[in-house]
Amino acid sequence: MANRSAKFSNNTDRLVVEMLEGWVMANPSRIALNSDGHVIRASPKVDGGVALVIGNGTGHEPAMVGFVGRGLMDLNIAGPVFAAPSAAEVVKGILGADRGGGVLLCVSNHEGDVLAADLAIELLEDEADAPEVRVAVLGEDIGAAFEHRSQRRGGAGLLFVWKLLGAYAEGGHTLDECHALALRVADRCASLSATMTSGSHPLSGATLAEIPEGHVLLGSGVHGEGTNAVPLGSVDDLICQMIDLLLADAVVGQAKRLALVVNNSGSLTGMELGIVARSARLELESRSITVERTWFGRYATTQEAAGFVLALCAVDSEFLALYDAPADGPSWSYSPDLTRGFNE
Repeated sequence: MANRSAKFSNNTDRLVVEMLEGWVMANPSRIALNSDGHVIRASPKVDGGVALVIGNGTGHEPAMVGFVGRGLMDLNIAGPVFAAPSAAEVVKGILGADRGGGVLLCVSNHEGDVLAADLAIELLEDEADAPEVRVAVLGEDIGAAFEHRSQRRGGAGLLFVWKLLGAYAEGGHTLDECHALALRVADRCASLSATMTSGSHPLSGATLAEIPEGHVLLGSGVHGEGTNAVPLGSVDDLICQMIDLLLADAVVGQAKRLALVVNNSGSLTGMELGIVARSARLELESRSITVERTWFGRYATTQEAAGFVLALCAVDSEFLALYDAPADGPSWSYSPDLTRGFNE
């Protein structure tokens, strides 16, 4: 029988609502809840701007509630635990986010999310005042579909998309331009996970995956799915194996300038995360690759899973400028002006 894990909660029927309310209470200058219960920017984008919307299952926090804000996403439709929001909720989100410049619906490539988006677009045909909408289905996780890019799941590497796309839309670009950029960034990313201990479902407490003791599940998805358990050796050996796989990607493998995300999948300690980040950085540099930027922290989780994700993005001067642009969300806040002030 699978192990069960207790969680801090009140009424499980209000688990998602109370979680969102807590995030908003802690970040009132950054995010708010609208009348539909969706997470929105506390300071709306200017009229005429392209609105960036994403729906997702909860249980992966800070994704995506933590990435709503200035220079990031405009609205997040939080679905049930580990399940996509309904098509009706996606429609409400699109209508609620529109600022007059059209809406880009970003979809992390998972079956339920794609289905909800497709149905929402059909429902919008009956809305007289529906805005112009583009849909970007995005995936970069090589764990389940290495050769077929269109089948790759959305994972922690999409953080590159949220940051760069948020800055791009903030700069006044059109809906079609934003749509094209989102796809272009995702196509230049690849990610892979390593999990030593599975997370558990917040409602049932059931363990999401059984991982043999002394092994690491390589390439598991954000819901714990995966079967490739390999013996746990040193971090350096594991990182070398993972980077071999990531650099076999046709796009990332040709790049000499990369950005790196080291994502804590849930309960990895700061000590472990630091060791992993060091190893990844040194391994890439040993292969004559310039690591232009490094993100390091907890961005997309599978509850208390003890593991991490390595994500790489092939970057150029355009991408780096978007990377360095100001952003202000609960889980990503950066101001280049403030940085310059400290360095003076």
